[in-house]
Amino acid sequence: MTSELWVKKWLEYCELKKIMPWEFDFKQCYVEKCIGKESSLRLELAYKAYLLSEINVKFNVTKKSGHNADCDKEADNIYDVLGWYSYRNGGVAENRGDAMNSFKITFTQLLSVSGPFKEKNKETWINNFNEIPKLDMALKEWVKKDKVNNVDKFYFNKENQLRLNGRLTSINLLNEINKFAQLTHSIGNFIVMPMWINQGRAMDNNIKDYWDLTMLNLQYFLKKFGDEDTWVKYVDSYCLLPFVDEQYNVCELWDNHFNHSAYPKSIEEFEQFYHNVNLLVEERGKCITKKLCDNLKLTNLSFYDSLQDNMSTRRNFHDIVK
Repeated sequence: MTSELWVKKWLEYCELKKIMPWEFDFKQCYVEKCIGKESSLRLELAYKAYLLSEINVKFNVTKKSGHNADCDKEADNIYDVLGWYSYRNGGVAENRGDAMNSFKITFTQLLSVSGPFKEKNKETWINNFNEIPKLDMALKEWVKKDKVNNVDKFYFNKENQLRLNGRLTSINLLNEINKFAQLTHSIGNFIVMPMWINQGRAMDNNIKDYWDLTMLNLQYFLKKFGDEDTWVKYVDSYCLLPFVDEQYNVCELWDNHFNHSAYPKSIEEFEQFYHNVNLLVEERGKCITKKLCDNLKLTNLSFYDSLQDNMSTRRNFHDIVK
């Protein structure tokens, strides 16, 4: 099957199931039944624990699952139709799919005994679970026993609820986390990158798989050579306008991110991260969906009309994050 035909069938499936393509969770590749309204957080934790072991033949192009599952590789046909891949002689791709913003890196900070809320989290683990376990193992058990709502007991949620009740914020952190669990493996959070960048940024303590920091690093590198045109072409080609301002400068996922720790350190910063990243990933996903429909002449699909209306003008970071 050609890449064009695969993408066409995927878009038509979304139309049939009334799924907005920018909300399609590619973890569906490892679940045979339609995931529908299943908890996105539970599904994400199951994926990270290698518990999604089925192969959905409609979407799974790698023929892998479980320990070998890799959602951003299942969208290879989409990257191909968008013209994002470059190939060496012999047809070997020089770049590979990657998730722009990691779910696990931020989420585990909220529960960890070495993160910003370590003392509060130690109390929660001891008082509610009688131990401080290895976090990966605990999350895996929560998935198996359908106890993912244990996250409600932790300091970050209680503090966020107090802030909501006191009208200090309008952001419901658990809702935003659940939404990001879905959008983490959506087309708006997928990109292709050279393999050396892909692997290196996750290990760099100054970047830690946050897309604003990755983009800033790339911008510095290209501008060092005075190559503004290449940077603008990069942003436009990969539908990255939601992550920059009018002058194509990279914007922070939360206030002062570029000047402080790679990780969020306060409830306010976690609220900003989850709220902002969801808005930006969703906007970029809509841009990619429109581009696919235009390329494949599928402008008759019902969701295309809403894209035409909402994307009549190109929107940058400050148009999206108010």
